[in-house]
Amino acid sequence: ATSDGLEQIITMGKGAVRVSARELYEEAIMEKYNFTLERKAVTGWGEMEEAYIESVQQGEPIAHLVDLDYRFLAKPLSMGLFYDLATLDEFDFSEEKWNSAVREGMTFGSSIYGMRSDVSVPAGGIIFNKRLFEEAGLDPNLPYDLQAAGEWTWSKFEELCGILTRDTNGDGQTDVYATVSQGAQTIQSLVFSTGEDFIVKDAEGIFHNNLSSKNVTDAIDFALQLYEKGYEMPQPEDTNWDYFTDAFVQGKAAMQFNELWMCEWDGFYGNNMEDELGFVMPPKPDGAKGYYSYANDTVLVIPSCYDEKTASDIAFAYNLFSVLIPEDKSRDEWKYRYMVKDERIETDTLDYFNVGKSTFYLTHMLAEGIWDSIGPDLLWLYPFKEVAPEAQIKEISEKWEALLEEANRGRGDTDAE
Repeated sequence: ATSDGLEQIITMGKGAVRVSARELYEEAIMEKYNFTLERKAVTGWGEMEEAYIESVQQGEPIAHLVDLDYRFLAKPLSMGLFYDLATLDEFDFSEEKWNSAVREGMTFGSSIYGMRSDVSVPAGGIIFNKRLFEEAGLDPNLPYDLQAAGEWTWSKFEELCGILTRDTNGDGQTDVYATVSQGAQTIQSLVFSTGEDFIVKDAEGIFHNNLSSKNVTDAIDFALQLYEKGYEMPQPEDTNWDYFTDAFVQGKAAMQFNELWMCEWDGFYGNNMEDELGFVMPPKPDGAKGYYSYANDTVLVIPSCYDEKTASDIAFAYNLFSVLIPEDKSRDEWKYRYMVKDERIETDTLDYFNVGKSTFYLTHMLAEGIWDSIGPDLLWLYPFKEVAPEAQIKEISEKWEALLEEANRGRGDTDAE
């Protein structure tokens, strides 16, 4: 289905209102098929999880379709409060319009419990300071060029770290570091650069502990190598946990593992950052074919309390509502917030997150225990000065055994770890 024409001007009263192709299409299908679909905020963000659960349990959902934050999926999923979308003939999830990362993340065996027809909003990557690249004798756009050439690898990243870490006044002390980052972001980005997660899900939808896999342990080891070689700025004494933000703004490091939103006005630029920033995917392991990162997307669900007829009607309406329209540019609107100074963020990087290279952060799907554990038990301990990561992984794995068994109950092989 498509709209007629790119835009139309409709005269109303004293002036003219410009109506988009998307709006024209939506009006046409609602009139033709006699339904109304409205987007509304039904509760505050912090109350959404509990409001959803209570309303579905009472048989009176807060909406026919509910857009849930990724952090609010685990509990209602474990309680069976999402309708199985795979049973609805109105949906064909092989179509281009469906977000593949969300589809894969919400697939359990032959069942699909959530969907997204919008592209993924980019998350983890490398933010870099172009001025500090130039001062180190490097092309300020080098990360973009390496990324495009397929040469943005762990070894190349380490090579650049050696160049970017500098003693600028000859006193034998490092004045500019290659990186300054929150440890959690460093480990997350490097783990996901391998295409994996701390938790993986098999074809039957069973969660498995992936902490001891080679990709995860290699990523942690690589992060520690960078730290031990002096490429990463250590936390100064008597500073807050977020010291890395001010340090980056002040030009004390050339790169930071962080999420893309920090490149907008709510991030570094709104914190008096004067230097131009670039953003690329996390570097890939040597020998890897592609770049990978993670996405933290909202997920659209249909409450499980609906009968088959009602669910089918909802699916019919939303399937029409989510049709891709060639003239519609609204799917790209999320990009514009990041176009603060450097247009190459859009032209060179953003689409990597939407060509099958972003992974839905599965660890969030177990928020009742495992997501609560991954931070204090692993990510926040970096650079592991008091405990070896191997020992910590073993301890966490023992804690996760019962949590995974509970999460997997009722799905496939319930004896899976």
